[in-house]
Amino acid sequence: MLRNRLLIGVVVLALLGLIAGCGGDLEPPPEAANTLERTIEETIVVLEQPAEEANTLEPPAEETNLFSIKGWVTVDAYRYDAATGTYIHFYHDESSNVITTIGFDFIEEHLGIGTDTNDDPAKWISLSNDGSSSAGWSKLPGEINASGMTRAEGTYANTGTGNWTISKTFTATGAVTVQTTGLQWLVTPESDGNLMAANDFTSVVLALDDSLTITWKLTLSGS
Repeated sequence: MLRNRLLIGVVVLALLGLIAGCGGDLEPPPEAANTLERTIEETIVVLEQPAEEANTLEPPAEETNLFSIKGWVTVDAYRYDAATGTYIHFYHDESSNVITTIGFDFIEEHLGIGTDTNDDPAKWISLSNDGSSSAGWSKLPGEINASGMTRAEGTYANTGTGNWTISKTFTATGAVTVQTTGLQWLVTPESDGNLMAANDFTSVVLALDDSLTITWKLTLSGS
């Protein structure tokens, strides 16, 4: 009986020793723990984005405020009815215009150094029967200087911040065909070097006493 108890005690002690040995194997060696800590730190460093890379995602300040000038022209024609003594609207057209190269220079000089005493504002409206407006124009080809369509001063109107119109109604003194208009800064008909913008529209044939209204709508935009 005593011997059996001694054998059981020896077995229990052996089992306890084995369990203690297994528990020791579960703890990582000190150098393994250090390696794990270094790996975590290196991963964190790689995932962090440098401050200078984040800044490169922001657009340059100058690209957020772009300046532009846009033009839109409306053309309306009215036929005179002698029987009633009234004008009947028979034609309408509207489209964007072309700013000429010298027109951009004109705008630059007026904004940069002030108005040249030799130049008026761009308020004179000219007419022609030649189409295909080009930024390279410095005058309106074939400008009409007869039949009531001679270059004339338009009426300025402020239509809001950065917006204005220049308009003029012409009355035909004879039969005439028109399909192009120009916005000039000099009064002299058929003069060269003062065409700020030009616009083409569908050709319109005017008879005696018909009227033609040209309205330039201009907009300064900061976006």
